[in-house]
Amino acid sequence: MTNTKHINITSEIVYKGKYINVRIDTINKDGHISQKEVIESRKGVVIAFMSDDGKLLLISQYRHNHGQILELPAGGMKDNERPLQAAKRELLEETGIKAKSWKLISTHHNGVHQEGENYFFIARGYLNKASLSLDDDENIGTSKFYSFKQIASQMQKGKIPCLRSRSCIWLTELILDGSWKVGK
Repeated sequence: MTNTKHINITSEIVYKGKYINVRIDTINKDGHISQKEVIESRKGVVIAFMSDDGKLLLISQYRHNHGQILELPAGGMKDNERPLQAAKRELLEETGIKAKSWKLISTHHNGVHQEGENYFFIARGYLNKASLSLDDDENIGTSKFYSFKQIASQMQKGKIPCLRSRSCIWLTELILDGSWKVGK
């Protein structure tokens, strides 16, 4: 099996939405023409805010396709917004927290058929706590700190369905136990 580059012949956006677009790319791979579906999404940020005793802050949010779920604070980046600026804004909007220290841990895509980077940060330490400032389409309930054992239990119950939150939680756990070195 060879790794032959796909040559993009055409791209057509077949759906344009507020948060995502769906595009069909017609590609040529070694003379074989096929179509690939691609989801275009905004760049986003995900924040693992850690307490001094090593617990993660999860927010309870209503999602129309899942009901009430738990997830890490996260959101889309605005035009011309830098990743750290967006992460600070999202944490403040969704939890009312301004954090003391920030570290970019990873940049990743949601899936192989999706464009749009996500920036994952670990934040620690309170500067202050303010009131929430939610977007019109957000329905956030409470926020609470959970141990990794409690988080695993919530995942097993199906309360944390978002793979973006799950992967960042797992990466945080790998960083804390020394299995993952930041910058590698």
